[in-house]
Amino acid sequence: MNSLLGELYIAYREARKHKRNTQNQLDFERNLESNLLALAYELQNRTYVPLPSICFINEKPVKREIIAANFRDRVVHHLLYNWIYPIFDRQFIFDCYSCRVGKGTDFGIKRAKAFVSSESKNFSQECWVLRLDISGFFMGINRDILYGLCIEGLRKVKWRGVPDKDLCTFLIRIFVYNDPLKNARFRSPRSAWNDLPANKSLMGLPENQGLPIGNLTSQLFG
Repeated sequence: MNSLLGELYIAYREARKHKRNTQNQLDFERNLESNLLALAYELQNRTYVPLPSICFINEKPVKREIIAANFRDRVVHHLLYNWIYPIFDRQFIFDCYSCRVGKGTDFGIKRAKAFVSSESKNFSQECWVLRLDISGFFMGINRDILYGLCIEGLRKVKWRGVPDKDLCTFLIRIFVYNDPLKNARFRSPRSAWNDLPANKSLMGLPENQGLPIGNLTSQLFG
């Protein structure tokens, strides 16, 4: 329990970096010790269930659906990320940049520049760049396939540095299959979704399809 509490505290510190002074973060921090203890108990006993998300439409810079997890659940996102990131990172191709340490915007720019330099013979001749985007990428993810890939990826490595393999697998299943729209609290009228493209929303998707874009776990799974 003490080891798990320590891991949760580290995850809490990471989760609050970009969520300072939000109401959920302040509520959690007000009773920090008891909240971390409660989380540790639920995780240890496999009774943890994500709380309802907040769902709304953000108009800027482009119109998009936001499904925000409760801060308490963001702490658990970071806990799981800290455990499985080192395992998955070793299996990614070099030019995968999703939520990877040292693979931020600056690194991507330098890498792109190196490719252009190579193809253009040190910028001495014309070359072409093809820019592509997968339409509705996160909304098109099949959760059954994703879960299978995650479990298969974990089987390929020795479990070092992860306190509890069973708990890790339990959390992967929770976050892959959690329906963030279930009991969600809507802060925008339903009419706000009227002109949002179908591939930009989790609403109306088949069962076991699509991931909420904003979750840290979704970024890693993607």
